[in-house]
Amino acid sequence: MARDLGAPGTRWPVFVVLALAAGLVLSPGTRSAWPFAHWWLYHEGVPTPAREVSVVELRATDTAGAVHRLWPRDLFTLDDDSSSQDSGPWLVGRALDTGDPHHRDHERALWRRVEHLLGAELQEIELHQLTWAVDFTTHPPIQVERPAQDRALRTIFRGD
Repeated sequence: MARDLGAPGTRWPVFVVLALAAGLVLSPGTRSAWPFAHWWLYHEGVPTPAREVSVVELRATDTAGAVHRLWPRDLFTLDDDSSSQDSGPWLVGRALDTGDPHHRDHERALWRRVEHLLGAELQEIELHQLTWAVDFTTHPPIQVERPAQDRALRTIFRGD
């Protein structure tokens, strides 16, 4: 028993399906018009690979003289790998920004966070910028243990 698609009550589903199909075919693929296939990874095209990378490293010296090395992302960790770990780099960046009127507050917050994380009383925290040359012909492309440049940015002392 076939249904008559020309009958008055059966035309609207056909119209809706045709309208959706036409909308998908004619949409330009932008984020607002193409919600099914928008990936941030490919949004900007193919980027040029980086020739060098850099990161700030924290070297915290406790009162016993032991030096602890930390990356900014280690300051605040989340339980899943899919979440961004922006809090640590943000705090380190604000502590380094001497033009920020609240940078002393950020230094104190950084000091408290590192002390809490290490469970030790600190003497100083040195902030270093480590830079590596990227060589995509080798695996891995950077040698984390051997940075090309290690530049001291600033040192935060107790009571600063």
